Amino acid sequence: VIGAELEFYLISDKDEIQVLDIDLEIEKEKGKNQFEVRTNYSGDIWEQIETIENLKKKIINQAKKQNMIADFKAKPFI
Repeated sequence: VIGAELEFYLISDKDEIQVLDIDLEIEKEKGKNQFEVRTNYSGDIWEQIETIENLKKKIINQAKKQNMIADFKAKPFI
């Protein structure tokens, strides 16, 4: 059984980052503008890969709609 934590940063030219208007349970992480989404557990690795790819697309698209960039790099501010 496997699950994943998909961490990402939201980048905006505004001082304050907006919460993504999306139907996902997104948690704020410790880093500046850092967030996380968890996948459900599954015994199927291919299902997890597909879920992660779909989550990334959904987050990227919603961030664009809100004039932000979703960045999945480990440390984009370094």
